[in-house]
Amino acid sequence: MTTPPPGWYSDPETVRLIRWWDGERWTAHTHLATSSGPPAAVVRTEAMIQTKAPPTVDDNPRGWLITAAKIGGGLLLMHLTLAACDHVAIGPLTLP
Repeated sequence: MTTPPPGWYSDPETVRLIRWWDGERWTAHTHLATSSGPPAAVVRTEAMIQTKAPPTVDDNPRGWLITAAKIGGGLLLMHLTLAACDHVAIGPLTLP
């Protein structure tokens, strides 16, 4: 089994980070995985994975709930804004 050369690789624990591999083990040096930072390598060997636990499938299992709450809140805010604009432009709703 060959180990990869030292460099920045996808963090095995956190999807959004890249971590420095010193050729033998993961170091404490991390960066956000962005296009402006150092490129993250796609390949991980068994030696790297055995050094730390492999990444989980979902970094935040409640992420969908947070996204749904943000969408719902945005829709509610948009509805209230449109209702307020309608009230100002047309006037209060009067029933016959």
